[in-house]
Amino acid sequence: MKKNPWPYAIAAYFLVFITGMVAWVSFAMGHNDQLVRPDYYEHEIKYQDHIDTVARTAAVKPDIDVNYDLGKQTIAIHLPVHTLEGRIQLYRPSDLKLDVQLPLALDEANRQEIDVHKLKTGLWKIRLSWKAGDQDYYFEKPVFLAQKL
Repeated sequence: MKKNPWPYAIAAYFLVFITGMVAWVSFAMGHNDQLVRPDYYEHEIKYQDHIDTVARTAAVKPDIDVNYDLGKQTIAIHLPVHTLEGRIQLYRPSDLKLDVQLPLALDEANRQEIDVHKLKTGLWKIRLSWKAGDQDYYFEKPVFLAQKL
């Protein structure tokens, strides 16, 4: 008498299916779904203020200068007005652990240079925020950092 292979095939199918589901659930539970920033939802609520600040910055945008110098490995910032209050964020979209926050410290010519030779190469966003009088301003520019040859 010949044995019927169907019960074994059905049992093997369910065993493979259940094993696959357990592996998938284990992977999904262990996967880190990090948001771009830890305070993502609070940041979204304040977004209208940010839109107003960006609109205000549009008037002075032609006078803002942010340049990356590959030879000196520096980023030069020039603002149209001297301000004592502000910050610079070097934002790395691919890894929030690499982000750098610096105070805005302009010289007499309203310029500031930032040494970036220690930063990882790739895409960065330079985010400037400052206050002039009682008005807030915000400027952002993408910069691709490369290694000096």
